[in-house]
Amino acid sequence: MLSIPTVSKKRVACRALSVIRSRIRSSLDTPVKSANLKVQNGEDIRRTYRIPIMKSVLKFSLGLKLLIICLLQGQMAAAETTVKTAPELIEALKQGGYIVYLRHAKTLQGSESRDQKDLDFKRCETQRNLSEAGQTQAKKIGKTIKALQIPIAQIWASPYCRTKDTAMAVFGNYEVDSNLAFSIAKNQPESQRLGNYLRSAMLSADLDNGNVVFVGHTANLKDGLGIWPKPEGVAVIFKRISGEILYQGIIPPSAWSIPDETE
Repeated sequence: MLSIPTVSKKRVACRALSVIRSRIRSSLDTPVKSANLKVQNGEDIRRTYRIPIMKSVLKFSLGLKLLIICLLQGQMAAAETTVKTAPELIEALKQGGYIVYLRHAKTLQGSESRDQKDLDFKRCETQRNLSEAGQTQAKKIGKTIKALQIPIAQIWASPYCRTKDTAMAVFGNYEVDSNLAFSIAKNQPESQRLGNYLRSAMLSADLDNGNVVFVGHTANLKDGLGIWPKPEGVAVIFKRISGEILYQGIIPPSAWSIPDETE
């Protein structure tokens, strides 16, 4: 099941609203030290008076401006995290600047569906590999991306054969990153390290020349960003804004189609 992580900017904006409101209320209610005021009959009357009206108005005005800024920031963050449909995401990818986490295409099932204990990254026969349907699936995705002229700046792939084969079939090239290796096959500390690495890699990715793609597995994305990508071949789309990775939605493998082919 796909889970969507909570956006921290929205929480920050709400907390800021509460803090600012309390500070304004405190400022308006804070008394200034008492003063002796002479009256005509010679009597001294000790009075406690509040902050002058002009000072209160200025503070309130400043606080109101801050409130509006926080509200706008919260609305902007919420807008950026509105889940988009697959067609909307495909259209958005044409503009570049997105992060794509592509899970490998369909793999073999049954007795050939598990990685062997003596797994060797250089020997595909020791791994779970793409099925015929998976190879066809990956080629279709690649054909659509090429036809739609979606700009791809960089492709990183896990060292497993199924991820490398997916990357080659879709994009025609890739670079292997050993830190994208299947995290579910590791112990807890190592799984968390790999998840943290994925998040850091997304934060530092160069998005100036197009979209950046990570071709990997299920658990890494779950460990890094709290999202479990299903089914095989799904693309999970993110946007990096103000140092945060914001979830945009998913593109199921069946959603990749060239417009002319559907007419």
